[in-house]
Amino acid sequence: MTDYAGFTQWRLVTYRVWQCFFFFVEPAVRSRPARRAPEALALLTVLNYAGLCYFELVFAVFVALFCGTFTAGDALLEQMTAFFNKHRPR
Repeated sequence: MTDYAGFTQWRLVTYRVWQCFFFFVEPAVRSRPARRAPEALALLTVLNYAGLCYFELVFAVFVALFCGTFTAGDALLEQMTAFFNKHRPR
């Protein structure tokens, strides 16, 4: 009996292409327009990290740290913009 899952994985999984996809999907999910649908955000985040952890755990940790920094920077930028808009000279 053949191992269809292993054969399919061996033939169809292009490892580096999926890494690029997972790397760029997560910041897109974390961007401000995507925050309007929190249920979809949660589902896409879980699916993205499931795929990341399936491929390589070290890369998943790197993406998690990058996206945490991205999200913190985005929140800081949003706060700074609100502060400067509130205190700008008229």
